[in-house]
Amino acid sequence: MDKYQEIYALRKTDKDKAYEMAVSYHKKNPRDNYISVAYAWTLYDQVKKKIAEKVDYKDVSMYIDAYLDLALERPSMVHSQFLYLFEKLHSDYRFSIRKVLDGYDNFDENDWKSYIWQGKKVYGIAYRITVLWAKSFTGRGRNENVFEVLAEIETAFKKGEYKVELNQLYVKLLLLARCYNEAETFWVSYMQNEGRTENYKDWLTLADIYDLKNEDVKAMSCYCKALSFPIDEKYLSKTKTLFGQLLYRLGKYDEAKTEIIKSKEIRESNIPMYQTSFVYSDKYKWFKEANEKTDNISFYHENKGLAESIVYTAE
Repeated sequence: MDKYQEIYALRKTDKDKAYEMAVSYHKKNPRDNYISVAYAWTLYDQVKKKIAEKVDYKDVSMYIDAYLDLALERPSMVHSQFLYLFEKLHSDYRFSIRKVLDGYDNFDENDWKSYIWQGKKVYGIAYRITVLWAKSFTGRGRNENVFEVLAEIETAFKKGEYKVELNQLYVKLLLLARCYNEAETFWVSYMQNEGRTENYKDWLTLADIYDLKNEDVKAMSCYCKALSFPIDEKYLSKTKTLFGQLLYRLGKYDEAKTEIIKSKEIRESNIPMYQTSFVYSDKYKWFKEANEKTDNISFYHENKGLAESIVYTAE
């Protein structure tokens, strides 16, 4: 029996001994691809067992590093199975997905396929790993290799099996890459084609885009459109602060003060021991002299028209 076949046979009865055998054979035959693949499967067994035992990452890392050092051809069946472990490791240990994805064409076609599990749709592991990678960039504001992540998302779009969140991650990454015009074109088209014109969060995203493009009037109109929807105000403290700052830049001091004070009230009523931020201090002359309104509702409706004309315009 060939050495790699011995390893596979032993995996069925004793995975730990199979691993020991694979280590020994691989040391003696490091260039033998068949032994390397068999060794990879025993590493998979060890990682899976350690995850089930809820060990610390340091108890798993040696097996992960050994697998990555093999630099086996990808995509492959063994790598597809490792992807499920990498997803779990990322969730439990904040394992760097970038270790796995950088520079590789990782995914088999089957990795993209969704399936039904206990009556619920489960998206393919390739999609889920792509989302994790994208989130690791948007969450930390990193911009190195951002175009590689954008390319991965574009591949996911082509596969046609993805959630709304992937569109949101994509536009965030475009903004991170300072591709502002591309972000605007993508997001307006997305809102038009996917029937997202009644979602206030999507209008806020469009406001963010125009804010970064330094198109303050358009950004203001998008904020107004978003805030013209009936929304539970407890979710709007940050939005109102940002909008207040924008209104200040535009010289609309009464409206700015109204938004900022409302933001303060929301936070004080929803966050225990909330500390008032400096932006509310009366030491600012403009803030002290501005006239607070009961609300800005009429202002929202008077100024949402520009945003609507951008998105509702026929393609």
